[in-house]
Amino acid sequence: MDYSKEQIVSMVQKALDNPSLAYRRKVFKFRGPRSGERYTEIAAEELLKPENFDKLGTIPRIDREDYRAKSHDGLANKRMPDNSNRQENWIAKRLFGKSFDHIGEFIDFETPLKKSAADSAGKIDLIAHSKTSGKTYMLELKRPESDETLLRCALEIYTYYKTANHGNLLKSFSLPGESAIPGILVYIKSQAYQDFISESCRTVRILMKKLGV
Repeated sequence: MDYSKEQIVSMVQKALDNPSLAYRRKVFKFRGPRSGERYTEIAAEELLKPENFDKLGTIPRIDREDYRAKSHDGLANKRMPDNSNRQENWIAKRLFGKSFDHIGEFIDFETPLKKSAADSAGKIDLIAHSKTSGKTYMLELKRPESDETLLRCALEIYTYYKTANHGNLLKSFSLPGESAIPGILVYIKSQAYQDFISESCRTVRILMKKLGV
């Protein structure tokens, strides 16, 4: 189904009625028509408008005290079932304890953001810390075959960034600093990566930079 620019703008504005859950709305999953301006570009342009960008900044913080889950050590060593439909979760578990240039060591996965069952908040796919730079990253992970747009990924991790109590998060893992950095970790074959290198997603990259992702 094709949408007009006016329809995409209207859907973005509707999504911002609840900034905390906006990233879940289908409008940010649309890639767009084969020809003409991409839907993600229209949506990103709308989000960059001051009145809309300010709404993203109102995402409330959830003051969870402890972000560390002691059970994660055991889960990281389990083997992914052949019929699992949660590939990203298992990739995150397998990365636990491993280190890479620039982002450092993966020190946790599926880090909870909720303080109570009533909270509408997801989990941070991965947390990494670089001893070299002293920086800590909260990362949204996408599997190789993921068809999620770069825009949707950026909005999701930014939402988690705003939701987290950074002081308590860093304290939970005995890490230095005042705040973690939101980022996206994707495979080359994913849609998000293709968006990132595409000239047709320039506005999405501008939005990412302004969000600090």
